[in-house]
Amino acid sequence: RSQQRAGGGVRLRGAVKQGLPLGIPRQFLTLKTNYDGIEPQMIPIVVKIVGDISLLGPKVPTESNLINVGVVDQKAGLTLTVYLHIKGPHREMTEIEVERAEPASSLKATLGDATALSPTVKRIPLTIEIPADAPLGNYLGTDNSQTGRIVLKTTHPQIKQLIIPVRFVVR
Repeated sequence: RSQQRAGGGVRLRGAVKQGLPLGIPRQFLTLKTNYDGIEPQMIPIVVKIVGDISLLGPKVPTESNLINVGVVDQKAGLTLTVYLHIKGPHREMTEIEVERAEPASSLKATLGDATALSPTVKRIPLTIEIPADAPLGNYLGTDNSQTGRIVLKTTHPQIKQLIIPVRFVVR
């Protein structure tokens, strides 16, 4: 195999806009040139978005803000607790409440009492419930379905709302 070496290059500088979801969102840059015969190139951009509020626990993939529940038996339902960790200079004054859970017929969310995990981190348990006898449904976020979601309202000065996708199937 022969290797081709680049004959030149371009330095590109970008900026990340405020308000992107926490985690590692998949973004792409479309690069077009004025050279004949070269099709536009899709360049993947990998950015890790972090904030003062993070989500941790079972069924939460590393460095994401989603809950990946999987398949839930309709007869049994499921209850799962994950944790919101609040850090930074606004941690003590930040209050969080559940604004809504969607779909309301299949997903319920409640917040527990905040505790100090350390002198710099406050932790709040978030319990999600997919009740027994919830309607059958696919909430995996594929082409044919949307994810479930929990919408939290906060008093944090920069993070007024936190949307947590919840992927699950009731079978």
